[in-house]
Amino acid sequence: MDLTVFLKFLPWSGLAAMLGGVLFSGKVLWNMINIRPSHATDVTDVLFFFAPLLLLIGMAGFCTLCAQRYGTLGKMGCIISLSGLAVGAIGSLVGVWIEPLRLAYWLGFRFLCIGLVLLGVATIKAQALPGGWSALPLAIGLLGLGRTLFMFFAVTMGSTGLNAPEAGDELGTFLSSWAGTLTSVLGLMFGLGWLCLGYALWAGKSEAT
Repeated sequence: MDLTVFLKFLPWSGLAAMLGGVLFSGKVLWNMINIRPSHATDVTDVLFFFAPLLLLIGMAGFCTLCAQRYGTLGKMGCIISLSGLAVGAIGSLVGVWIEPLRLAYWLGFRFLCIGLVLLGVATIKAQALPGGWSALPLAIGLLGLGRTLFMFFAVTMGSTGLNAPEAGDELGTFLSSWAGTLTSVLGLMFGLGWLCLGYALWAGKSEAT
């Protein structure tokens, strides 16, 4: 990519990542406060299509920015993250009308998080972003994986899932009672992480700019 074109694209990719992060956190908040039947869809599910799409644009800018500094690990992280976001964007839109295809979003989200962890390790190793900003991709990936873990416990150990844990099983009781809340909190932090990463791109917080 021509340097001049790239420098013009970088702030826009950062803005896209910020907006995607805000939409993601907003959707989590909506699900927390909105009372509706389980698994029901509404207009926010259609609008949520833009969240992974915007994050995809932001990730493309980030990977383009740091590509020359990455080795095999970083490049693998970029490919996995971008592929996961692409699948997630398709799944989040098509899944509104064809419910089984929602699985594509969740699979894409998991691949995104795995890719971010790989990308984060490579970013820290290469110091692709100055200071503590290099830890952002790793932090976002770990938040996403943590959200996936607690979401699993929320589904399998909730009131409609497995039987409540026996008395004395403090860890099981904690997971059963708080997994849903922790899933939402980690989702909010995941979106805020993208907001920070987008700001780093938008503000040009890189030696490459």
